Amino acid sequence: MKKTIVALLSALFLVVSGCQKGDTPQVVLPPVSEQPPLTQITYTNLGDESVRKELDGIMAEAGIEDASRQVFFEHVDQFNGAVSQDSMAAGYDTMLVGREPPYDPYVMQDQWMEQYPDFLGYNCRITSFGLFGDRVTVPADAEIADDMLAFDLNALEADPSAVPDPESLHSFSALWSNVPTQATKDVAVHAANIQKNWKERGIRFTDDPKVRLISVFFHEAIEEGKDSLFVGHAGILLPVGEELFFVEKLSFQEPYQVVKFRSRTELSDYLMTKYDVDVNQPTAVPLIMENDQVMEGYRPKPQ
Repeated sequence: MKKTIVALLSALFLVVSGCQKGDTPQVVLPPVSEQPPLTQITYTNLGDESVRKELDGIMAEAGIEDASRQVFFEHVDQFNGAVSQDSMAAGYDTMLVGREPPYDPYVMQDQWMEQYPDFLGYNCRITSFGLFGDRVTVPADAEIADDMLAFDLNALEADPSAVPDPESLHSFSALWSNVPTQATKDVAVHAANIQKNWKERGIRFTDDPKVRLISVFFHEAIEEGKDSLFVGHAGILLPVGEELFFVEKLSFQEPYQVVKFRSRTELSDYLMTKYDVDVNQPTAVPLIMENDQVMEGYRPKPQ
């Protein structure tokens, strides 16, 4: 009897102890795929009319509104019309993963600024929200931590076409706000903090299998004791049959791009190779979220 009581008390202690770890929550990460590392991507910079029509049809089928698609393609035309097309992929082309793109982003930046000296242009977060923003619900009183969004907000002040009204601007700022986290390299802890923070602020996603938001979170530790997570890159994922179309604006000074993948593991390899570039850093590697969950297929950068 005594052994039984001791065993029950021990089990109870373990349950209570587990419940007391609320300051370091974790989520269960998806299993790491054994699929071979991605070595090559198929991509386009949307210079070809047939490619544009295909993408517009995929977006329409996914339920992205006409006005949002129109603004997106107007922005594509604006950027492509301001920079040289010589080194960009009009239709679909291939490129080795991890190689520098065939164009020079600094030359593109100079070309853009020649035509738009007072306007930064559009980046990944502006583009993604313009296509996906109506699938994100944000309460009017949701707290905002937009200290990392100064360039975005400056650009939207000059041209609010992708985020056209105060309500959507509030949602934009809330969605991309910093998320407080712990000083740990454990991405499971960071994923739980993202989910907890979004839930507390009332941020919810429409669960539509035809269009998904992909967010690449970077772990920042600028000040000691004030670690945070910030969306350093974002894009829209459009699953079509056996293919995945990933739509992104690479940066303010880099072009629009659509990349085709056969699996989310390939998408993870592409993003992690591109953004997991720090060596021996004290912070965690980037974390990829699909809507409000860790993306299936997420895995560390291939070696």
